[in-house]
Amino acid sequence: MDYNEQRKRQSQRTEALILDTALRLMQKHGFDGVSIREICREAGITTGAFYHHFTSKDVLLLACFAPLKEHLTTVWAAHAHVAPMEQLRQMIVAYAEYMSHEGELLSKYYQYRLGQPAMSASFDNEDYLRHALAQALRAAQEQGVLPSRISVNETAAFLHRYYRGIVIDWILQNHEYSLKEVMLKDFELLLSLFSG
Repeated sequence: MDYNEQRKRQSQRTEALILDTALRLMQKHGFDGVSIREICREAGITTGAFYHHFTSKDVLLLACFAPLKEHLTTVWAAHAHVAPMEQLRQMIVAYAEYMSHEGELLSKYYQYRLGQPAMSASFDNEDYLRHALAQALRAAQEQGVLPSRISVNETAAFLHRYYRGIVIDWILQNHEYSLKEVMLKDFELLLSLFSG
């Protein structure tokens, strides 16, 4: 392995270390209860190393939610051989469980993103969940489970907005209900509408 490749891998390891350390500390003490200096001390790195990877704690927060795509990709692959609507159900469960686990960090994440007009405008552009929803709906349509009159892309966009809206409502309600239970109950309602 050449020198540049070694440096690149070391940089990736340092970034992962910062993310893991920050997530652990923020889940324990809250986003506002952890400073960049504390993250660096716990990770055993300098603040210069931190700022090499992240320009601020807010930018770090955005990166903390990057593993959602990996999580959903893993779930999608694990359920590749089940019926499309069951695959869709498993994606919704995985999304709900991931979001539920993040709690207070999720609130800060949405506050930050919604406060940044340029970021808010691009909220949906590359969202993995929306693309996975469309793929499952398309397969369901090809198998005759979903009526052909239904637009796959419009339905996937609707579901994505709808489930994100439930997450925001759950945040506003101070996590007082089970995100997973509500999402699954609403999914059953959706299935009944499709079959009606």
